Amino acid sequence: MLRILTIILFLAVNNLLAGEYYLKPKAYLDIESGKFIFKKLIKIKDEKIIAIVDEDQKKIEKNKVVKLEDLYLVPGFIDCHTHVLLTQTIEDQSLENALERESKLDDEFRIKRSLNFLKDYLRAGFTSLCEMGNSGQFLDYKLKLITADKKEYPSLFISGPGLATGKAQFKTVSSLERVKKEYNLITNESDFNLILKIYLDNSPGNGSLDESILKKIIQSPYLSHFKKVTYHATTLPAFQLALKFNLKSLEHFYSYQMNEDSLAQFEYITPTDLDRETLMLFNLYHKVFFDNQINRLKLLKRNHINIVFGSDLYFHKTSALFDRGYHAKKSISNYIEAGFQPLEILKILSLNPAKSLKQTEQIGAIKVNAHANILGFKTNPLENILGILERPLVINKGEVLK
Repeated sequence: MLRILTIILFLAVNNLLAGEYYLKPKAYLDIESGKFIFKKLIKIKDEKIIAIVDEDQKKIEKNKVVKLEDLYLVPGFIDCHTHVLLTQTIEDQSLENALERESKLDDEFRIKRSLNFLKDYLRAGFTSLCEMGNSGQFLDYKLKLITADKKEYPSLFISGPGLATGKAQFKTVSSLERVKKEYNLITNESDFNLILKIYLDNSPGNGSLDESILKKIIQSPYLSHFKKVTYHATTLPAFQLALKFNLKSLEHFYSYQMNEDSLAQFEYITPTDLDRETLMLFNLYHKVFFDNQINRLKLLKRNHINIVFGSDLYFHKTSALFDRGYHAKKSISNYIEAGFQPLEILKILSLNPAKSLKQTEQIGAIKVNAHANILGFKTNPLENILGILERPLVINKGEVLK
C-alpha cells in the first residue's frame, strides 16, 4: 500500500508548478527538541526546505500541497561508515581474502555494482552515506561525481584511500603493488596530504601506527581541510594511542575494557555493529563477541558519548533478495537491546552523524534551509522504533522517490 502511495505522490509532486510544493504530514519530528510537531506544512523548493508554516494558511494553492496525513516525518538517515565499493562473501572467509579478490576487479565493475548498493541504501531511508575507504584509488571520488546531481542516489561523503602502515589490512604475503591499489601507505617520510580515515591499527591485518608517524599526521596542515578526521581503532593499544594523543573521533571501538573516565575526551564514536541476524547470515555470529558489542554500547550510553551510526556493512550475498540498506538499518536492534530509547536511536541515525560531519545546517534535521531529505513512516517511531525497519516514503534532495 505504501509503495502505491509513493508512486502516486511521485507523480503528483513532479507535476507541481515551478518545482515548489508543500508537504502536509500527520506530524514531523523536531529532532533537537525530540518532539513531533503537528499541524504544519513543510515548503520545499530547489531541493531545500524553505519554510515551515501553519497548515491553515489561506493563500496556499491546493494543487501545491502533497497530503501525507497518515505519515510521521523524520530526517533522512545517515550511515557514517560504509563500504559500497567493497564486498566480502561467505566464500572469501576473511576480509584479507576479500581485499585480495576485490583489488583484482575492474574499476568500472566496482562502480556499477556500487550504484545498485546505493539504491538499496536510499530505499531503506539512508539519504547520506560516508564511504570509508577500501574503494581503490579514488573510485569513491568518481562515484561521488557520477551520483552528485542524481536524486535516485544518496549524497556521498568520501574518505579516499585510508592512511595505513605496512601492508594495511592485506595479508603480509600480498604484494605492495596490490596493497597500494586500496590504501595510501605511510612512513616517517610521507607527505600527509590525503587525510580523513587513519588506521591506528591494521586489524585484521598485522601492524599498527608508529607514534612518531601519528605525531606528524596530527601536526600536518592538511587536517584543517577536511570536515572530519577519524581513526580506525579496534585494539586496546590503538585506544591507548588515541588517548595519549587526545584524538576526538574513533571508528569501531571494539574493546570496552577501558577506564570510563577516559571516554570523556572523545567527541564522537562510531561503533559499527551488525545485528545478530545479519551476523548469522554470514556465519559470523559469536556470542561472546556479540555480547561485548552490547556491553560496549551500554558503556557509551552510560557515559553520554555522541554515538554516530555506522553499519560497516561490506558483507554481501549475490542473491537478488539481499538488500544492503535493510541489513544496515537492522543494526538498530543492537541499540534497542542495549537499552537506548527511540529518540536516542533516531539521533544516532541523523543528528549525531550530521554533527560529526559539521553539516547540521544541511542534513540531519527537518528545518528551514536544510536539504529536503525526509522519511515518512506509518508508525510513530517514538512509540515503536521497530517501525523504521519498514520501507519508508523517501524524499531525497527534494524529490519523492519512486
